[in-house]
Amino acid sequence: MSWLTKIALKKTWLTFLIAGLLIVASVWATITLKVELIPDIELPVTTVVTIHPQASSEEVADQVTVPVEGTISGIANLKHLISTSAEGMSLVLAEFEYGTDMDAVNATIKKNIAALDLPADIRSLPEKMPQLHLEE
Repeated sequence: MSWLTKIALKKTWLTFLIAGLLIVASVWATITLKVELIPDIELPVTTVVTIHPQASSEEVADQVTVPVEGTISGIANLKHLISTSAEGMSLVLAEFEYGTDMDAVNATIKKNIAALDLPADIRSLPEKMPQLHLEE
């Protein structure tokens, strides 16, 4: 048996005291941790989801996805554009360069989509729905 193990077994009060001090120090460090060490990062990604009831995936692609892609592809700092058309639904995901003002990008996308001549029964997801589903 090593000397440290012998001391820990003979002086159990000292072992519990050290363990308690470590727990108290850990709790104190967690509470006082500065927020600066956990940066707030805004990912430059936005999504456009539209619902086109009763439409096939081909109709959704032709009437919704392609026009929406066209309006987004003209925005500055666009890095990647990914789209999916399914029966009754279109999803377009746009990734921009870091440092891009996403509030301005989202406003531009909303304005450009409002100007499109989309079918009358198109519905967007509610305004209050989060723009980004990648967090946490």
